[in-house]
Amino acid sequence: MTNRLRLALALALAATLAACTDDAATGTTARAACEDAQAALCERFYSCFTAEELTAAGLPATEAACTAMFTEMAGCATQTSANICDPGETYHPERAADCLDQYSALTCSLIRDGSEDQIDAATPACAAVCASR
Repeated sequence: MTNRLRLALALALAATLAACTDDAATGTTARAACEDAQAALCERFYSCFTAEELTAAGLPATEAACTAMFTEMAGCATQTSANICDPGETYHPERAADCLDQYSALTCSLIRDGSEDQIDAATPACAAVCASR
């Protein structure tokens, strides 16, 4: 998979991960969870790709700048439990937390060389974060 395609996948995944949890019991807001998701995405990229590859993909020079860029692109500042899922879908915080854990655990080999289908198979909780019941 090319770096540009992988970046597109990351942005799609970022939207899915954006609400990692908005559970009153945990005290984590949708905004904070969204920010955590962007940090996790950038950590994987900056751990798995060279500086040259990151530049070629249009990513900034530092992981912190990547996190800031993805946070803005994902609209974390406006994320709430009311707007995280599409109409007709229900947000499942336990699945979202699992999704973030699964994505954070992806190996660099899979991040660098895996197909979108392989990444999806390694992160099944992500497909169920927002679901119709």
